[in-house]
Amino acid sequence: MAAPVAACVDGRDFRTDDIVAGLEGLAIFEPAVARLPAEMVVVIARIVAAWDAAEERGWGRFANKGHGSHELVAMLGVCHGWREPLLAFEPAWRRLLEARFPALQLSRALQRDHNGKRVEPLAYVRKGRLPCREHFLLQQTVERLRGAAVSPPPRCTIEGAKLEDFTFTIEAKRVGWHEDTWFSTDEEERAHYPRGSIESWAGPLSRFDYDGCEEDGTPLMGSLQLEDAKVEVNVYVTTPDGHTCKIYERGKHDYDEEFCGGEGQAMSFFTRHKLPYAYETPPEGFKIGINCVIGSVGVVIEFEDSLPEEDVLVYLRGEEVPFLDDAR
Repeated sequence: MAAPVAACVDGRDFRTDDIVAGLEGLAIFEPAVARLPAEMVVVIARIVAAWDAAEERGWGRFANKGHGSHELVAMLGVCHGWREPLLAFEPAWRRLLEARFPALQLSRALQRDHNGKRVEPLAYVRKGRLPCREHFLLQQTVERLRGAAVSPPPRCTIEGAKLEDFTFTIEAKRVGWHEDTWFSTDEEERAHYPRGSIESWAGPLSRFDYDGCEEDGTPLMGSLQLEDAKVEVNVYVTTPDGHTCKIYERGKHDYDEEFCGGEGQAMSFFTRHKLPYAYETPPEGFKIGINCVIGSVGVVIEFEDSLPEEDVLVYLRGEEVPFLDDAR
């Protein structure tokens, strides 16, 4: 079987293996190639990764997923002068993340408003989301924990840790399609969400009482924008000292309900599960769940009602939440 064509220049096809071998061979000329301007190294990487303006805006080109990952790894090994600008080039890490975890999809799919009109997605360009390099490193831990049981965060060793110091990873696994909904996703779009694919968002969260009002840091997930998609949601939290645990698993769509200010939109409520707790059994109302409005996602932590942020922080730091003792 012929090696795939990676690029075509002046009518000549360049094979992936040829490009990798050529890049690796450049290492023996390190003093010379190191003088190549960093901007030119990034231009080369952009071409190798097939990164264009459409992906820059967040539309996403599924056909380019993982494109050029072998060549990018080879470029990282050419010399220190190339490595530094490449490590800072976000699209390169996007391609490496896609190649290393092929079932994973970053949140970049189509967004629709409540009238079904297609509008530009902002998931990739919104503030608050973890850079792809950090997501790459974190995802290796998340992969190991996917089959593990839920567990509470361990006691944080970083004094004065704040909510924004904790990183949340939200995963939506596509498990099927509903055939009895008012809206049906066309086959072309369904092909972007094969069974078993996992859409992922990682970053800090600023609130845990999501009421449908969007902010810059509100996660946006394409698979949760599709009314007929069957998904299961997992949530992981990483503490400032680097410990990761799963605190919510296999959350499923439970019911929809209109909300104040929604202008006809409905909020989707996902399964409420007991929040894993490191101390004595907490009272029945101590739970975690997901709220979602047209793909904008909120992690909700509650005790009968929304839990104040200061108490959420106490929980995330692995400490005992004082008022729970009085409620038992």
